[in-house]
Amino acid sequence: MSQPKQSPTLLLAPGSWHTPASLIYLQTALQKAGYPAQTIAHPTNGADPPTKTLTDDTTNLRHTLSHLIEKEGKDVVLIAHSYGGLVISNAAEGFGKKDRGKQGLQGGIVLMVYMTAFLVPKGKSLFEVLGEYRPANMVLEGSYCHATSAKESFYHDLSPEMLAEAEAQLTHTCIGAYTESVNYEPWRDIPCAYIFCEEDRALGVPVQEMLVEMMRGSAPFPVLTGTLRASHSPFYSMPVETAEVIRYFVREVEGV
Repeated sequence: MSQPKQSPTLLLAPGSWHTPASLIYLQTALQKAGYPAQTIAHPTNGADPPTKTLTDDTTNLRHTLSHLIEKEGKDVVLIAHSYGGLVISNAAEGFGKKDRGKQGLQGGIVLMVYMTAFLVPKGKSLFEVLGEYRPANMVLEGSYCHATSAKESFYHDLSPEMLAEAEAQLTHTCIGAYTESVNYEPWRDIPCAYIFCEEDRALGVPVQEMLVEMMRGSAPFPVLTGTLRASHSPFYSMPVETAEVIRYFVREVEGV
């Protein structure tokens, strides 16, 4: 008798300034839906002195992926918010399920989910791509980068209680997260999906749509999309609905 198919492990990556605690409501919703779900922390968030870079975040995530995929043979879905999109893109190289299968290897990344997240072309940094359009709420102080106006930029649809919780968990990040280039475009090799947030004031819908079209221009797979009537932080304001969109993506990729 064949064994029942195991659900993939869902690995959540926060954005800049956010710790894994920010994703607890989404993580819980996914776990209640029957998926193993865990979060990672980016070394750039809260580093003091602020010397960590995108490379450190990438290495950290690749260590976790190596354990889940190479040691345990698991299928993995990477889910990233905002800046986390750069990290999962950079870290995914060599871990795609299809390419590993060709080598007779078990496990791999079956899906990349970008939750109102940044993507940049290979060889470019986020600051290079943003140029003069760098968000006004990104305030630099030497190598520190702080987020200001969090309510207006990230959380305008939260209750006062949830807003206080979200703001209390914010930290600084390091400029090196934004000045190093991304070295891999996973949408060329791995199925990808994007969650649009219609009320996002940090990463507007036209930019979100442009990023999806960039993927579609070179992706051999359909790029799945879902839409939420949410701010930049649906993991706080709509965790159950966000989890349902992710479940839809996973079912589509797995053919369930």
